[in-house]
Amino acid sequence: MEVVTKSVRRVLFFHPYFRDGGVERGMVILSREFRALGVQAEVATFGNSEHFTSGPDAPKIVRLSAARALTSLIPLALHLRRTRPDWVISAQNFANIIAVMANLLAGRPSKVIVTERNAVSRERGTYAGLLGAGRLKGRVLLLLMRLIYPWADRIAANAGDGARDLAETIGLSPSQVRVLYNPTFDPGLLEAGEAEMGNASHPFLNGAGGALVIAVGRLAPQKDFGTLIRAFALVRAHIPCRLLILGEGPDRTALEALTRSLGVEADIAFPGFLENPHALVRRADLFVLSSLFEGLPNALIEAVALGVPCVSTDCLSGPREILLDGRGGILVPVGDPQRLAAGILESLQNPDQARALLSVARSGLYRFDSRTAAKAYLLCMEGQ
Repeated sequence: MEVVTKSVRRVLFFHPYFRDGGVERGMVILSREFRALGVQAEVATFGNSEHFTSGPDAPKIVRLSAARALTSLIPLALHLRRTRPDWVISAQNFANIIAVMANLLAGRPSKVIVTERNAVSRERGTYAGLLGAGRLKGRVLLLLMRLIYPWADRIAANAGDGARDLAETIGLSPSQVRVLYNPTFDPGLLEAGEAEMGNASHPFLNGAGGALVIAVGRLAPQKDFGTLIRAFALVRAHIPCRLLILGEGPDRTALEALTRSLGVEADIAFPGFLENPHALVRRADLFVLSSLFEGLPNALIEAVALGVPCVSTDCLSGPREILLDGRGGILVPVGDPQRLAAGILESLQNPDQARALLSVARSGLYRFDSRTAAKAYLLCMEGQ
């Protein structure tokens, strides 16, 4: 067993809701890698993911007696006082605030890393407040971040631009915010891509409708699938192609209505949430990210790892780092259907060029390797 650290023996991840999202998947992967490196890892939550709390990679779950993030403060503090893990790792702003406050309330038995997984300034602008809260709640939350985050032992974001954005938004020195990449690329990802289709099988795979374009993400404003659908309609007027948008969310009805209004409903499908989307993504001709903002989009990293050329908005933050300033894929402005359509057309009509760009992007995948990411976290805890 490889040992990276002697001072860090026990780590507790804190995520109040722990559903089936990218943050949760990252915690599961990190906990697995920590165990392989000789570090015990648990997850404290009151949530119940359907897919991440069972199986060989599942971490030990500490069930907090709470129903909301705020009411988890006391149960978390009591758990920290009783078990005294070396470090607590939390993710996303409200959970971060709770983690730091719980540690303070418990008498600081542990050290805390707070991590941001989205571009905080864009998050506020899109939803009129952090996490979709109203303007008053958003201002209060931002104030709490400014007051509470400095009490954390480490502050991190998952991309360079995101780190700079976080520092500027909450008034920190850039040197106070570390960059810790997501543990996205691991052998399990490639195995999932090679798996039998199972519930990922879809009629669009027959090739009869032309090239297959794919997108993955929650059907919510941040992902801006409306712009993607409008861009696809422009592309569809020039060449035969089809679009799959994988994911679920509150915008489904509006997005389906948009496809009908543009007359492209026969060539766009919404298969919903898939337990293994990678088997389907790997068979696409092009992956498109249309987001208004990100942190470090796992879906884009996964598409590169699975060997699919990519077009992405040049949003804050993450895509430019993943696609190496445009040398690894086409970057287009945010919220511009015409420019997005031009990028999609360029990729589909010039497949050799698209593959050359992909090859460059794949050369940078080592940054998001799961073992590399786990070691970076442990070295960060060691003060390196």
